[in-house]
Amino acid sequence: MAAPADDNIFRILVATDMHLGYAKNDPTRSLDSLETLQEVLELAIGNNVDFMLLAGDLFHDNQPPRFVLHQTMTLFRQFCLGDRPLRFQALSDPTDSIKTAFGYNFEDPNYNVSLPVFSIHGNHDDPQGDAGLCALDLLSSANVINHFGQVMDLDKIHVVPICLQKQNTKLALYGIGSIRDERLHRIFLERRISFAQPEGDNWFKILVIHQNRVKHGEKNYIPESFLPADMNLIVWGHEHKCEIEVVSQENRPAITQPGSTVATALSAGEAEPKHVGILEVALRGEDPSSLQPKYRLKKKPLRTVRPFEFADMVHELIRRSAENYQARFGDADAIKLPLIRLRVDYSGGYPTISSQRFGQKYVDKVANPKDILLFHRRKLRSTSNIQGSATDPIDDRPLRPDAAQVAISDLLQLDRMQLRVLRPEGLRRVLQKFVEHEENSAVAEYVKTELIQQRHLSEDLPEVDELRPAALEDPPPTSAAGSSRTSRAAQAGGTRNSINAAPRQRGGSRASASLTVQRASDATPMSANDAAPIFQRAAARQRRQPVEKRGASPTSHGATSDDAMTTRHSDVEDDEDHMDSDDAASLAPSAVTHVTDISQVSRIGASTQYLRTQGKRDDGLLDQESDDEDYQARRRSRKRSKRR
Repeated sequence: MAAPADDNIFRILVATDMHLGYAKNDPTRSLDSLETLQEVLELAIGNNVDFMLLAGDLFHDNQPPRFVLHQTMTLFRQFCLGDRPLRFQALSDPTDSIKTAFGYNFEDPNYNVSLPVFSIHGNHDDPQGDAGLCALDLLSSANVINHFGQVMDLDKIHVVPICLQKQNTKLALYGIGSIRDERLHRIFLERRISFAQPEGDNWFKILVIHQNRVKHGEKNYIPESFLPADMNLIVWGHEHKCEIEVVSQENRPAITQPGSTVATALSAGEAEPKHVGILEVALRGEDPSSLQPKYRLKKKPLRTVRPFEFADMVHELIRRSAENYQARFGDADAIKLPLIRLRVDYSGGYPTISSQRFGQKYVDKVANPKDILLFHRRKLRSTSNIQGSATDPIDDRPLRPDAAQVAISDLLQLDRMQLRVLRPEGLRRVLQKFVEHEENSAVAEYVKTELIQQRHLSEDLPEVDELRPAALEDPPPTSAAGSSRTSRAAQAGGTRNSINAAPRQRGGSRASASLTVQRASDATPMSANDAAPIFQRAAARQRRQPVEKRGASPTSHGATSDDAMTTRHSDVEDDEDHMDSDDAASLAPSAVTHVTDISQVSRIGASTQYLRTQGKRDDGLLDQESDDEDYQARRRSRKRSKRR
């Protein structure tokens, strides 16, 4: 039911921080702010207010979605346009306080505005761009609201009020839109801000601002002492905690902080009940000479605000334990630190938190900070009786340390990945240390240790000199020229045979040895049958080396050096053609072992660069080997020519 009209009383609905469009993507809370706006408008109509006064952050975003803009303009048009006559008039020039070229919307003859709305902008919907426009300017151009308080020159701010009069009650509305707190703080300190004074006496002055009231830094707020002392009331926006009760101080203006109409943060301040205020201002006095503007503020609770409870149960239990002990024994000094236990139900697959980390805040307040939380869950067991399913009693057993573990291998299988450097078992242990024992550096230290070990493995690879066939090494002391070809071929076989060496050219030019390694994903151990052809060629190349390099005496068989070399050449040719698979298989185990080692090294990604470097180092030795073979081939060719 509408409140009775009084021709001398200004009735103003005061609200701030509506944050229209907050949680726009949340299917549950996307319409909360718009529903509250509708309730506020209904309160304004129901209490027969003259106008609404908003202290910033009407929208949650500088560029609200089209749906939010559409719904906002629809609600304002529904409740602010009508045939109800206005009972006040404007005395000031609108061009001094608002930016639109159409003036106050309630003075436009083309519109029947029954509920004017005056609003400043906040930090969420502040003007941006070269034109300095915001969403409020769109509503102002559509004659829905009156956007005032926009500062155009920050070098020197001059605030001009909107002067309104209802019978003999006069009202001056000052507005300062949101400015960066540090900048406005400096402007106040340097006295670069001034407030225009309306003509005449008995003006009730209201200042609407949207700044930090709580100190967040040395200059990141606006002290109350900065505000002009001649103001009658400060409507403070931006602070979401509802402190709508008027606070009056000596030699300072009274302050009301309506708070937000929707909870935008899960904090203790947002948990306070949400209200808007109905401000009543009138000129009162015993005689005409003693008339002074008087005011009162009545708070109106908001019913559409979603319930929000915020409580610190640990502190409540600590307080309760102290009160119980004192009530029983009366000795408050003998109270020890209490034992506190909170049972947390995580049924339904909810994640848990670290009990030790939670208890760190209460180390000096409770006796058991490490096990304050007790996690439990309800077990649902279906039965085959007619009554359907039955619920087991609450499982009060503490959560096991491994109850929340996730196998590293399961995570890797989701994306079909494989760990090549870090081990899954090691990762599981280090993650348990990080989560359960709160060792923040456990993961970094584990990764560093593993990388160092892998680096040492790559550095401990045998040098190429160790892997080089015996034919290229210095000959060991021996007196027998007919040493076992099998033992020398076994020496010649090794890791080097797992490296694809480019075939040497015998046409007089040096052959370049190109060393490559299999990819880590393709490196697999080689079987004996696969290795046999490789070692046949390796043994044959070894037997083709000069006798001096192999350590045999040139005349061990009673022949000259040339004859011995010719004989050995023919033996090599015969043996090369008739070497059976059994001889090659006898050489294979040693080679297979080396191939397996190289494949393991390639899996840790360190052998490619190593072998390339060693390959460059051995270019000279390989070239020397190629020169010796070419020289011996030419010498044998000359011997055959002489015999013919």
